[in-house]
Amino acid sequence: MKCSDVSSLIADFQRGTLEEDRQNAVREHLKRCESCRAELAAAKKLAAATAQLPKSLAPQQDLWPGIEARIARAVPKDKAQAPQALGAADDPRPLRSKRLFPLLLAASVVLAAALLIFWQMSPDNADAGRDGWYVQAVEGSARLSGELLVAPDAFELQEQSWLETESGARAWLQAGGVGHISLAPNSRLRLLKSGGDQQRLELQRGTLRASISAPPRIFIVETPSATAVDLGCVYDLSVDAEGSGSLAVSIGWVELINSALRVVVPGGFSCRIHNGLGPGTPYRSGSPVELTQWLDRFDRNDEDSEVLDNLLARAGELDKLTLWYMVKRSVGPARQRLIHTLDSLAPAPRELREQGLARGDSAMLNKWLNSLGYYSWP
Repeated sequence: MKCSDVSSLIADFQRGTLEEDRQNAVREHLKRCESCRAELAAAKKLAAATAQLPKSLAPQQDLWPGIEARIARAVPKDKAQAPQALGAADDPRPLRSKRLFPLLLAASVVLAAALLIFWQMSPDNADAGRDGWYVQAVEGSARLSGELLVAPDAFELQEQSWLETESGARAWLQAGGVGHISLAPNSRLRLLKSGGDQQRLELQRGTLRASISAPPRIFIVETPSATAVDLGCVYDLSVDAEGSGSLAVSIGWVELINSALRVVVPGGFSCRIHNGLGPGTPYRSGSPVELTQWLDRFDRNDEDSEVLDNLLARAGELDKLTLWYMVKRSVGPARQRLIHTLDSLAPAPRELREQGLARGDSAMLNKWLNSLGYYSWP
């Protein structure tokens, strides 16, 4: 098992949710890999800090009146009528969404607080208020534009300059107002743009872990086969020598795009990046190896009936998002089979069936995604 594989499984290993063989494989790797043990220690530190957060966060007392006033202005007067009893044909989801609003609000605050705590725990945080990117080789040595850096010396990372970590080295990058990045051994990273409304990096090879607290689509990492666009999250991104790679999201969401494909990967999910193809199909982090192997084949040939048979035989209740993306990418009989399987696990809203999901209409598919409990990012 490689460091990039272990990095994407650290969170599940810590929780003990991996299958026994994968849990043991990660444990054996950790015995002989100091850098991955350091990553596990950082993950445990984050979990401990998050556990100290309050169980509930009450919004300010004057917050709701302002929200209520905006809703009142947005709803026409002829629609503002007393609620009626729900009948069998009525859709209860709007009421459920209304009840969920305070919970979603509190959850977003807790997420922001967790990211802030993790960021504040990082080394050399004294540079956090400064503009620009700063790098320090915190373990071993690294090279910045060919110049050898030795910890604990810190250096500013200029636009278009390359940062390279050697074997056994790990570098720490920090930018004021955005967050921080840890760069694993044998990685090569370049700062493309810093300032204004964008922070853009290029990961040519290796692995990085990004912990970002910026607004969506401010922090961007280009790879040879896809671009990772931060939507507020903590994630691991890896690139191999052939330009393929993987993304594993711990918290929040990451958008993976190339010229032809786009996926949004939520926390707890991973996604392969295929050289020449771009983003693959998202799947649960820690999924069985057999499932991910068949999914790789699906990404390359989604008309293969043998591949579809094996995937559908292994997919379960927790793989609804994976099935949804497979529906989106398929056509003809394959799409019909996938719709039937997903519908058996999470029935599509009735109006979507009546309008015909098989046509692949994006708006209808997004409504189904929302009913599965996932947000459809515009």
